[in-house]
Amino acid sequence: MLNHTTATHNAPPEEPPLLCLAMIVENGGKLLTELLEEARPWVDQIIIGDCGSQEGSLQAAISGGARVIPVVWEDDFSLARNTVLEQCTARWILTLGADEKISLTDWKQLRAWTEGQSSQQAPPAARLECRKYLPGHYTQPGWRPVSKQDTHNLPGGAPAAGFIPRRKIRLFPNGKGIHFSDCIHEKVDASVFSSGLAVVNLPLTVHHFGKMQNNPLRDKQHLKLARIRASRHPHSPTAWSDLADCATTCGLYPDALAALDRALVLEPGNINRRLLAGFLLKESGFLQQANLQLNAVAGSAGISDDQLARACHLRAEVALSLGHSDRVSHLLGVAIRLQPGNGHLYKTLALWHQKEKRADAERSALVKAASLLGEKDISVQPVLSSR
Repeated sequence: MLNHTTATHNAPPEEPPLLCLAMIVENGGKLLTELLEEARPWVDQIIIGDCGSQEGSLQAAISGGARVIPVVWEDDFSLARNTVLEQCTARWILTLGADEKISLTDWKQLRAWTEGQSSQQAPPAARLECRKYLPGHYTQPGWRPVSKQDTHNLPGGAPAAGFIPRRKIRLFPNGKGIHFSDCIHEKVDASVFSSGLAVVNLPLTVHHFGKMQNNPLRDKQHLKLARIRASRHPHSPTAWSDLADCATTCGLYPDALAALDRALVLEPGNINRRLLAGFLLKESGFLQQANLQLNAVAGSAGISDDQLARACHLRAEVALSLGHSDRVSHLLGVAIRLQPGNGHLYKTLALWHQKEKRADAERSALVKAASLLGEKDISVQPVLSSR
């Protein structure tokens, strides 16, 4: 769809291009090259803000028709993205990262939907499902395994066993004053809502690979920006929660717990944050405090089955660490009834059987865990000792 022709002086003014892919990049590498190759048939304009790349992926982007503009990095993702948005002339803007991809089927549907909106008087912005893939088999809230029958899957298959889905506004009409805000975890939501645009959920998927490789420098940068954001917005529970997530990624559990305390003071009813606090207290060896936090979660109004299962699982792990084996059976029984397909629960069940010297039951639980997690061999790990 990229058009490299130029108009003559006597020609009538051209219609603006339909769809622009807007990105910011620093050393995009192979994933960026693949993304741009796959995007070119479906977009009319590609504008990339270069935040200091030192490898050759952007030269390949330029040769493929992309426009690359230098962006001075000022510790603010929203400023960098807004610099790119200012250069977009297409009627629609799609924002992606250099570590993201879209399947061929979804590219086709995205293009068709955008074309269909051209005649609308008040075209809406659109949320797409963003799948954040995580290495291994995680037990984080919201984690779900990849379905082999999913029509959104990439041709080469998923890069991990599962992902955490989030819906984000990634596609919106140009010229409506839409812009990003916040120096990290930047979003256009506030400006979309203030402009009065409707927002629709499209059945399209963005595959995010950013967490598939360990990157301590990136994690430290994100932690720095999260601290800046929390200092600018001290009354925002989301800012403190995001700081807790960044600190957790960096292994700074005391910092994460301190940030969670601030978030929970501002929004005490948030169950997922209390679950994270319980997990961090458990991992730090503060088992009695973890148990108190998780007991409060289990009694929360409006708790979902997934949240209750996670709370019971964490409480079972705490009980094992404290030597309260009599409580483990009930807690794991509740969790398994709520999440029968969660292989992590059977790993903890195997550990309980191991401590009780039930070798046959331990083996049976490990076989079940391996089957559910798609792994050939699984062993149990010792739990933390109490402080």
